[in-house]
Amino acid sequence: MGWQLITRRTPDRAVLWYGICPRPGAARITSKVLATYAQDDPRVNDRLPALCDALADSAADITLESFPGTRHAFADHTRPERHHPVAAAEMRRHTYEFLERV
Repeated sequence: MGWQLITRRTPDRAVLWYGICPRPGAARITSKVLATYAQDDPRVNDRLPALCDALADSAADITLESFPGTRHAFADHTRPERHHPVAAAEMRRHTYEFLERV
């Protein structure tokens, strides 16, 4: 949903966790974006090359991060089978730093 929202609006910055960009709207993105992903998330990660291709035509300033040893929803503490507390804390720290910096 996050990628879809920033193709329709023009926020100064956005932080997206695990999202897949809709290719048709990617060229309209002008935001500074921090997008974070799990290392072991084939459903999402298999689509990242197409995302990068689509974003190449945008004016966005995109940072993509992947966290080693993680699966989709690794920041969700209510899902102990996926939760990775160390990576989740690191992702939150990166999010706060990004929002303070831009």
